[in-house]
Amino acid sequence: MDTTNNGANGGPKLPDELLWSIKTVIQKTGLSRATIYRYTQRNLFPPKRRIGPNLVGWLAAEVIAWAASLPRPVE
Repeated sequence: MDTTNNGANGGPKLPDELLWSIKTVIQKTGLSRATIYRYTQRNLFPPKRRIGPNLVGWLAAEVIAWAASLPRPVE
């Protein structure tokens, strides 16, 4: 019997499927709300996902990968 939960049956989502709200994205990236939406429009930031009629979120894994791809400042 396979007890692995892949989230397909409505169970807990895997960490790479975790959705972050705009507030969480702001906290994690340090970007403003306006900058996040502007970057998203220009394809410079991961796309938002529609969760409900008035609610969007971002895949945590995509935001983390985006942040990891940024150039590091020279010290």
